[in-house]
Amino acid sequence: MHESPTYRDRDRYSPIFVLCHAHAFSSISIAILGSHPELYWFPELRLFNAHSLGEAQDTFGGPRDTFGEALDPGGELQDVPIGETERLRMSGAVRSVAELIFGGQSQESVDLAWSWVRENRDMSTAEFFDRLLEKVSPKIGIEKSPDTSASEAHLMLCNDSYPRARFVHLVRHPVTATESLQKKMVEAFAVAGIVDRSPAELYRRSSRVWYTVNHRIVRFCESLDESRVLRLRAEDLLNHPQDTARRFCEWAQVDSRDGSIVQMMHPEESPFARPGPAHAPGGEHDQFLQNPSIRPVPPPEPVKIPWHWELNSNERRGVLELAAQLGYRE
Repeated sequence: MHESPTYRDRDRYSPIFVLCHAHAFSSISIAILGSHPELYWFPELRLFNAHSLGEAQDTFGGPRDTFGEALDPGGELQDVPIGETERLRMSGAVRSVAELIFGGQSQESVDLAWSWVRENRDMSTAEFFDRLLEKVSPKIGIEKSPDTSASEAHLMLCNDSYPRARFVHLVRHPVTATESLQKKMVEAFAVAGIVDRSPAELYRRSSRVWYTVNHRIVRFCESLDESRVLRLRAEDLLNHPQDTARRFCEWAQVDSRDGSIVQMMHPEESPFARPGPAHAPGGEHDQFLQNPSIRPVPPPEPVKIPWHWELNSNERRGVLELAAQLGYRE
């Protein structure tokens, strides 16, 4: 089942990548966009923080635990260790292999997908995505992984791998995004047994995430031809889904008639809009997987940075200036 490396044509496919930080309403947003009949929505594949599938697995692997069984290359059923972190963070890639190569997302097909991924450790992440894009062709693949925007190197690898790719910069209001990121950070520190971080420190960290990632994406997009980039406010997509979806369709040069727009309003129909089997349960945000329906969110208010975040004057000015550039004003 091992795939031999081959020459790849970087210009063969022109997928769409959604760039954003975590907690940007990104799971429901990509599900809406990817429900267009000419597109195929992939769960988070986490492709571009590694050069090969093996590197991806090694990067994501955490403490090793045994999570059930998988088929080995010889066809014998045996216990195969799947780390808890690896199990969750590789879920999107494994579920995609199960769905597109092994015909569904049963526990058996997911186990086969794990074996396939491990047997193809030397396959580059771009070759891997090519295999998935080939399976869904002629549909256009659309994918979102916040990891892609975590560094300039990841963004450059993405663009180098797919020079004809297009990019949606998905943004969220700096205050609501920071509050959501801070809540998640509190939970993460608590799980790690770290309880001596003040709320203000975590707000500052979360605000830096919002600023740093969005600033990095802006710089990256400015280096591209403007026709390859679309900026969307998540609040617009969720509060005015049909109008915003139509704007996306016109940019992506896909059908923007009512029938296609109506189909985009039903992201729950995707095979990835629900939890996967135990060995690959994730791939998107947990709350989305439990309830993948479109729900309005509070409309963006004028940007007023709370004083209890304790940002210094330069940090406040930086957030306000970038927020205005992204369509959120004081």
